[in-house]
Amino acid sequence: PTDWRYYSAIYPERFLGLPSEHPEAYEHASCMHYAAQLKGKLMLFYGLVDYNVHPSHAWRLIDELDRLDKPYEIRVFPKQGHGLSPKADAYRWEFFSRHLHPEDNAAK
Repeated sequence: PTDWRYYSAIYPERFLGLPSEHPEAYEHASCMHYAAQLKGKLMLFYGLVDYNVHPSHAWRLIDELDRLDKPYEIRVFPKQGHGLSPKADAYRWEFFSRHLHPEDNAAK
């Protein structure tokens, strides 16, 4: 989740308390709070049939990154749920390889 205020209440309230009583906890736990500080490369993965985290979480973060002119890449998996498949793992390692060892990928 990119913002616990928009997630099923039972999970974050165990750790953060009620949003009305602890708004600062929810603000500091939100990715949006830190988006402006992003440095380097970011790859977002999202499964469109994730029943735990609604797609609006990803879209809100993408909108904020665009507003801040922060670079990112995204891989959307139309048939994927909450978790990464081996196919997603391959994309993740390709991303790491491309950005952690760019000299190895210069000729590709």
